[in-house]
Amino acid sequence: EYLLQLEDSLAYMCRWALQGVRVQLVRSEVDEWRSLLEKYLAHFAQSSEVSILDSHAPEASRELFLDRLRDFPLLVDLSRRSGREIADTARLFEDIGGFLGLRQIAALVAGLAARDGWERKLQIVVDERLRSSAARIAGAALRSGGTDTVGVFQHAGMASRLTQFQRLRAEITQGEPKSIAPFALLVNELELLVEAGEAAGPLA
Repeated sequence: EYLLQLEDSLAYMCRWALQGVRVQLVRSEVDEWRSLLEKYLAHFAQSSEVSILDSHAPEASRELFLDRLRDFPLLVDLSRRSGREIADTARLFEDIGGFLGLRQIAALVAGLAARDGWERKLQIVVDERLRSSAARIAGAALRSGGTDTVGVFQHAGMASRLTQFQRLRAEITQGEPKSIAPFALLVNELELLVEAGEAAGPLA
């Protein structure tokens, strides 16, 4: 089961790399990625959530690590573009995801039983877009010099869209949907929220 989860995480990274990110298999770049991964793992290990799971539920801790490993390439990109340490970008990324409740949504999506291959593909797309949307918001905040999550969402361009997103998210989490369709609709609303913020200018 863990090997399959690791395979899924590696497949996610490969899909990310194939979307235009040029990775050279040269020693200097491999060493840079390895160094960034070590820093990210150190950040991950310091999490209170991980500490609790390590003590009481080691298997759940491994599952959490394999899930969070999918965030790594996005965080590398954020770190490179902003010039900030990967631990700083990870904290902002996680705070934004927490504010929007994206981890809960991703867990609900992962728990759905896909009825066919198309639904499974859509589950993958929804998960990827949840992560990429949080990364886009974090990137915009970092470019503006902001690190306060609440302040980011008080931005005039995002206020009304945020209310619509939160309303739809509450409806979904309370309704416990059995298909991927409501989550696809939520991702669309999330991307409209991101686009509204980007169109309105700097988030600071």
